[in-house]
Amino acid sequence: MVPFYGICRTAAGTQDKVVIADDIFPHQQFSLHAGAKVCVLFTAANSHAMARLNVLGTGAYPIFWRNAQVGANSLAANDVHELIFDGIRWRIIGALAGNLFKAPLQFSAGWTGSNSYVSVNSFNQLVIFINATKNATITGSEVFAVLPSGYRPSVEHNIPAMVALDAAYNTTGFTWGVIRTNGSLVSIAVAANARNIIGNVIINQ
Repeated sequence: MVPFYGICRTAAGTQDKVVIADDIFPHQQFSLHAGAKVCVLFTAANSHAMARLNVLGTGAYPIFWRNAQVGANSLAANDVHELIFDGIRWRIIGALAGNLFKAPLQFSAGWTGSNSYVSVNSFNQLVIFINATKNATITGSEVFAVLPSGYRPSVEHNIPAMVALDAAYNTTGFTWGVIRTNGSLVSIAVAANARNIIGNVIINQ
């Protein structure tokens, strides 16, 4: 059965994305039920932190991709997505384009980060950008951040060498670690006097 095709012209910052019938297919039928599918053309990007979808006035339900609700920068203008309704939420089928969807890393106590996030590329790999700073010298093996739910590998991976910097952002050497299946990012071997870790990692899920 061909999914209902609609168009969403809702502004980027509006939470509830309203879908109406496209003029090209004016006589389509749609009823909301678990298993219902739609194809939607989004004419605007999304900048709301917790986007929802309302198809033909049937109610606004959260939009999910993987296990996370779609947030800011997760939909590009003029994207067409197929979604399925599971009874409580709309789930995007397939992958989002490139690295557009970015989920921030969750940093451990004493750590902060900027431009640190995980995304999924077109090869369904996890792409992790790390720019982490500790409020003291890194002493050795410790969990410095956690990947959010839905962005965790099924097997443990090594983190390859990343640049280690001191408090003045001078390079002190390199560090490496592991990514565990619970999402923990663990520093293992750290250069002396390091307080910052910078690098990026691409791993299979």
